[in-house]
Amino acid sequence: MRIILLDTFSYKCHHEKYNAGLLSSIIKIGYETVYICSRSSRNRVYPYLREEDTSIIHYKNTFVVHGKKGWLLYLRFILSAFMNIIFLMKSNKNDILFFNSNPYILFFIFNWLNKYVFNRKVIICCHGELELLINTSHSLYLGKYVRDLFLNQSLKLAKNIRFAVLDHSIRDNLSEILPPNIISHLVSFNHPYIFDEINNACVNKFVFKDQFVLGTISNLTEERGMGLLHVAKKLLPNEKILIKSIGRVLSEKTANRLKKQGVILSGYLPRDEYEKQIQSLDYILYFYPCNSYKYTASGALFDAINYQKPIIAIENYYFRNVFKEYASIGYLVHNEDEIVDLIKILLSSHGNLAFDNSFKFLKSQFSPSNITTQISNIILNL
Repeated sequence: MRIILLDTFSYKCHHEKYNAGLLSSIIKIGYETVYICSRSSRNRVYPYLREEDTSIIHYKNTFVVHGKKGWLLYLRFILSAFMNIIFLMKSNKNDILFFNSNPYILFFIFNWLNKYVFNRKVIICCHGELELLINTSHSLYLGKYVRDLFLNQSLKLAKNIRFAVLDHSIRDNLSEILPPNIISHLVSFNHPYIFDEINNACVNKFVFKDQFVLGTISNLTEERGMGLLHVAKKLLPNEKILIKSIGRVLSEKTANRLKKQGVILSGYLPRDEYEKQIQSLDYILYFYPCNSYKYTASGALFDAINYQKPIIAIENYYFRNVFKEYASIGYLVHNEDEIVDLIKILLSSHGNLAFDNSFKFLKSQFSPSNITTQISNIILNL
């Protein structure tokens, strides 16, 4: 029996620590593992497989369109879905096909072929596309494909197809809006991630030194940039506070306003410099809307866990669930003004407020070793 992990969508540095975590989790199950992805993605993923012997992986290259917006992005989606069908047709009878991207654009063809012709065991990972079930203002055409699939009450899925989401709380949230014929094929496992070895282990009470260094990480959208600007206006200038935006600011207008307000903008950074900048932070700030991450996990949170940096964030569904079910690693608030008030309290107390700094526990919960068991149980019930 083989498990074939197919990633026909990623290239270069597209969520490589998640991809590596998923591959590691599958390898640990013990079956023969085939990994199909672009060569650039493989080159990014393999260095993170520190616990695995990569020579036992049967690697197969596939072409992925390089494009993140416009018609190139649509072409990338279409080719990915088409290649998933091709690999379904080329698979063996006892193979388990594990798709790291959802072939929803051509899913009805995929489902028909598997239901009436190939009868393969299939697990399809669902990601940010599920947010399009309720957010109709973005990705109009892609959103239509997603809603036509997941909200279709008459669709008869092949009996051995499962859609996987990256937390049981996401499955619970989806059960409120999806029809029974889809929910019965929905499974969950924790978000896998390859964590780095961090030398400066955090302590239960955080104390900053000369300056209180705060910042956002990853690309900053206009909406989140305005949240950061609101906070910066109320806190800067202040010689005891330094605020950074680590990563690209996607709106030039917002970038100029942040810079004028005294926020330090890094722009695009190579991975090693990006990691060094994150290490310089005392707290990571998150400005995601309160109604976000209801149907998908937040990869951004895992950077904070990885680098053992406490967070100050506007509460959303996924963050709240991690804090409630696993461990608190900072503070969740309701709006930007509460972020400002909290920072002032931390500043006056030199950060000496106790909170549950259980990074080690969180890393164990989202490690490949733990997730291997969850995926194994899904396979046994296919």
